[in-house]
Amino acid sequence: MVASLEALRPGDVVLVPGGRRAGYAVVVEADGAPGLEGPRPTVLTVDRR
Repeated sequence: MVASLEALRPGDVVLVPGGRRAGYAVVVEADGAPGLEGPRPTVLTVDRR
């Protein structure tokens, strides 16, 4: 899973499988430096969140 998140690039479209923000999102910024919880890319959802 971590390798998949590290491979994301701006413009990639991803499917968030569950939770409050489930659905499609586009990667705005890929955070290559993992934090304590791993990589955390910035995404924009279909409803602009």
